[in-house]
Formats: sequence, structure tokens, C-alpha cells
Amino acid sequence: MRLALAKANVRHAWNGRLFPRAAFFISGDWRGFVSNEAMTSKPNSLIWRLIHTGILSGGMSALVALIVTMVNTGIDGELGGRWFVAWCLAYPVAWFAALIWGPSARKLTNWLTRTDRNS
Repeated sequence: MRLALAKANVRHAWNGRLFPRAAFFISGDWRGFVSNEAMTSKPNSLIWRLIHTGILSGGMSALVALIVTMVNTGIDGELGGRWFVAWCLAYPVAWFAALIWGPSARKLTNWLTRTDRNS
């Protein structure tokens, strides 16, 4: 019973009752910020996949490139330049890998969590 109440409180928190500003960002209600065409695109469309994997792989490759550059070359005044070169090399590879690996990762996740295979 206690767990059910905790889940209900979390669900209401994200619906905006407890955190109205957070609910705006989490709900995906971006009307006014994004064009109507982008708002109506489905999560499995090619445009959506390209943008999503580009953002995700860009952030992840930037973080990994920064950590690897710091470990291998140390922290000094030229770290930013070395990191940017490393990130420029890693970003296209990460984006391509995310596009290729994404559908398989989704299927594996659905299998592990026993969820709908069409999502």
C-alpha cells in the first residue's frame, strides 16, 4: 500500500501538481518553441531519429572526449582546444553508431523489460 501511494505521488508530481515548471519540460509540451511539422512527427520517423540520436550522441561523445582528453593529456590552458579536436573526431562516429545500434538497443530493452515490441 505504501509503495502504491509513493508511485501515485510521483505521478502527480510529474503531472504538474507539485512541480509545475518541471512538468512543462518533462511533458514535452513545446508548443510555440517548435514548428508544427516537428510536433507531429512520430518518435520512429527518420527525422525524429536523426535529431534524437544527434543530440544524444553529441552530448555523450563530448563528455567521453573530455574525460579521455583530460586523463591522457592532463589539465592545462590548452585542454579546450585538444578536447574540441577529439570531439570533432568522435561525434560523427558516435552519431553513426547510435543510428545503427539504436533499433537493436530498443528491441533488447523491450525484450528485457517485457514491454510492447512496437514502441
